[in-house]
Amino acid sequence: MPPPPADALQHGSLHEIDLIGTLVGKFLPVYSPQLKYVEEGCECLLHEGKTILVSSSDGSLRSHPDDVAHFAIEGKCPLPGKQFAPDVHYELPTYYVPQLLAEMRSLCCQKALFISYGCVVIEIHFQTE
Repeated sequence: MPPPPADALQHGSLHEIDLIGTLVGKFLPVYSPQLKYVEEGCECLLHEGKTILVSSSDGSLRSHPDDVAHFAIEGKCPLPGKQFAPDVHYELPTYYVPQLLAEMRSLCCQKALFISYGCVVIEIHFQTE
């Protein structure tokens, strides 16, 4: 029997700090030392003056906190031992694509980093074609 969704959400919340720590302590110094992690709040996406979607990324990477975002950050900490899901994502699951597109749109950036707990970082580029 699969674990309740609340267990998976709690696991993700507990380990998000580890994921961000790995990003800023291991990944950024090597691959993008000029960028800084910035925590983001939620952003409402509007259509004809009405909120159609609320997007909340796990953060962004910027040259300076007041600059535009170079990358949206989305991290996942899958609950280990789930029967039908991997403990670590080694490729971007298609069901996360709409979430990443919404986050890139709300941050006005063309790229995102999808991070799976266990230090897998996947760079995503928005393509208009």
